[in-house]
Amino acid sequence: MQSAAFVASAASGGSGSPQLLTPAEPHTWLAIARPRVLSAEVSLAAESSGKASSCDSLIPLLPLIFEKLLGKPLDAAPWALPVIRAERRSPEEDLLSVTTALAFEPKASTGLFEVSTPLGRVTIRLLGQRDTRETQELDNALFCGDSGEGQDPLVLIRLPNEWLEASILRAAWGKKALEFDSVNDDLAPLACWHSWLSQWGEVKKLLVSAHTGGLQAESSSLLAVSFVESADGRRCAEALGGGRLLSRKEPSPMAIFADVQCKTWEEYNEEVESAWKDHLRLEEEISCIDRGLVQQELREAVPPGVEGCLEPLVSALERWLESGALHATSTICTQRRLQEAEPGARSKPPDLFRRACWHGALRVVLQIRPKEEEPEALVLAVCEHWRKAHGVCLELDSEEIEELTSIMQEV
Repeated sequence: MQSAAFVASAASGGSGSPQLLTPAEPHTWLAIARPRVLSAEVSLAAESSGKASSCDSLIPLLPLIFEKLLGKPLDAAPWALPVIRAERRSPEEDLLSVTTALAFEPKASTGLFEVSTPLGRVTIRLLGQRDTRETQELDNALFCGDSGEGQDPLVLIRLPNEWLEASILRAAWGKKALEFDSVNDDLAPLACWHSWLSQWGEVKKLLVSAHTGGLQAESSSLLAVSFVESADGRRCAEALGGGRLLSRKEPSPMAIFADVQCKTWEEYNEEVESAWKDHLRLEEEISCIDRGLVQQELREAVPPGVEGCLEPLVSALERWLESGALHATSTICTQRRLQEAEPGARSKPPDLFRRACWHGALRVVLQIRPKEEEPEALVLAVCEHWRKAHGVCLELDSEEIEELTSIMQEV
């Protein structure tokens, strides 16, 4: 069985064991790397910290700082690129907590050092290193004994959004959690993750949440997997955790520290529910702002001299804006894409371009003459033209189409 061979290899420690574990076909697209992990605290030296720069400005320089300190390039590794995780130790302190993946044993793993950079002198306090080829056993009661209802263990893996297909991210954005279904062709890009995780045992459920994780949620998604046998979940978490990396070479080299947690279904559902409510609240706030913006630009775009003629149409569009039939945020986003696609318009202020879109859409109504035999067909064609040429995202039901038809016949 592939899972047994893979996990046994991942669990074998010792100085002679490999740092990169590549599973057998068809799972070779994603490997587990077991680096030496060096922990450190990094800050600007005293005379540099008074400048405008903060420790956050050091993050892009960290690969060069550690290469200069250690005397070896960080990308000379089986995972082919520097892998560094950095975050502020606390909001109040101008200090970075840094974890660096190494393919070699550093000459020094503790002590205080300084390195010169374009931002000034940087202080580095090395806190120690650990070899992740030695598996750390989970001290987690979740995987011990029988679980009660809602207490089944889950392995949670946080992934950067670029590690998931755009179609999966779009589908997950509109849900609390997106569950993988092998018969749904739209979810086919998740099949490789389902198959890869099955190396540790039969996967019971695989879900993606795009909204959990606080500040990280904007750039990452949460992969949640449960196994039929809880012992398989434990082995998966142990194989991926403890400072190990996920490494892939196609379409280009990518590697990240495996951000792995273990929670119960109950804990996971509470986290997802809370994140979803926050998302809906934020979405409504954005939608309210966008509705006000669209209404203002629609009014300002009415051609002079025909205000009275177009008032019934403008009033109807304002009502549909409030009801949601006229999608404000989608309209703004579509008009931005139209502006980006038109070379001559890219330099224009966005608000002027959007107003020009509305002006053009209203001009179309003034120029058409609905035929008596097929007025609704013409109205539907106008709505499609509005969307493609002017970015107006209008989705009407049968009664609203009938109302718009009547309005256009009177214009």
